Amino acid sequence: MTTNEQWNTALELLENCREGILSTHSLDVPGYPFGSLTPYALDQNNRPVILISAIAQHTKNLITNPKVCLTVAETADTQNKQALARLSFMADAELVSKDQDTFDRYFARFPESRAYFGTHDFAFYRLNPVRLRFIGGFGKIFWIEKEALK
Repeated sequence: MTTNEQWNTALELLENCREGILSTHSLDVPGYPFGSLTPYALDQNNRPVILISAIAQHTKNLITNPKVCLTVAETADTQNKQALARLSFMADAELVSKDQDTFDRYFARFPESRAYFGTHDFAFYRLNPVRLRFIGGFGKIFWIEKEALK
């Protein structure tokens, strides 16, 4: 499988999922990851964008250390969960202050989020890829370097 095919396979999973587990570096329990379920949308460059509140623990964590991992997984009614595709999207989180196209993409996917966007200091963060790990079941496992993402 070529690098482009690998990225396209991972991108298909990213597009089909609507939420993932965002892992941040815990402030309260130093040295341990902190995971939280987080909806996301993809920006025009296929980077995950999240909308999170300043009062949330994961936001406090990523402001202190922007190195995060968004884990997404295929869902299916099967007993063999190890056969399902999953992706670990290791990234650096970056505040997105002005990008109307990105905001519109997010609101199109999650229209209800417009109602709380102006409350509790919600802000958008883009996840800029560092390295991705894709597992598509037995024998379909690979790393994707950020240079391969298009």
